[in-house]
Amino acid sequence: KPRRRRPVTLQGRKSLSPLWTTCPRKTLPGAMPGPSRADVRLFFGKSGSGKSSLALHQLARAPRVLIHDPNCEPAHAKRALVIEDRAQLIRAVEIPGRVRICWRGVVTMGDAAFEWANRCAWAGEGFAVFWDEVDRFVKAGRMLPPYAYKLVNAGRHRRCSIFAASRRPCTVGRDLTAAATRIMAFRITGPTDIEYLADFMGKEVAAGLPGLADFTALDWTEAGATEKKSPFA
Repeated sequence: KPRRRRPVTLQGRKSLSPLWTTCPRKTLPGAMPGPSRADVRLFFGKSGSGKSSLALHQLARAPRVLIHDPNCEPAHAKRALVIEDRAQLIRAVEIPGRVRICWRGVVTMGDAAFEWANRCAWAGEGFAVFWDEVDRFVKAGRMLPPYAYKLVNAGRHRRCSIFAASRRPCTVGRDLTAAATRIMAFRITGPTDIEYLADFMGKEVAAGLPGLADFTALDWTEAGATEKKSPFA
């Protein structure tokens, strides 16, 4: 008879169920209400422009947050469970009610940590998922990984939303940008990036990106674009 493995616990928290060898496909007990319609937000701008800070500001009121943090940024870990182990991430998405997770699985899993986080978010349900440095994992000219594709295109059915940040729009896979419901772009000067965003914002609006003031972004939706001082909701 095979020996049963001992359940994993997360920072002293009692384990909710035996350790799963793969990410569960069922709906987990911690699910909470999330968006009823598609919510895919993209944040673009140079390093230090404030794109990640704006994303974190908008995530502050989300009840269930999963941050994919490949660079181990201190700001991402504030008031969050910092996790590097894949089994502990399963435990964390099972936690009922409000939970904020900073996933640093790249330390132990490399780039495979991106899709593992997406599988867990899909199973956990009700998560606002933040992909920092998304161009590292969702590259231009390549298809979205399977669970990333599910979250982008069908996340509303699992009450999930997507927040993704990158320095350059043109380096991000078109499957992601085409699904965006909202784009927040800080000062961008590269002609290729401006031309890329012009397909969404319009040429006249995109032409104003190089002249944006510090910590100011163009907030674009299908209804139009507005210049706003960061942070904003």
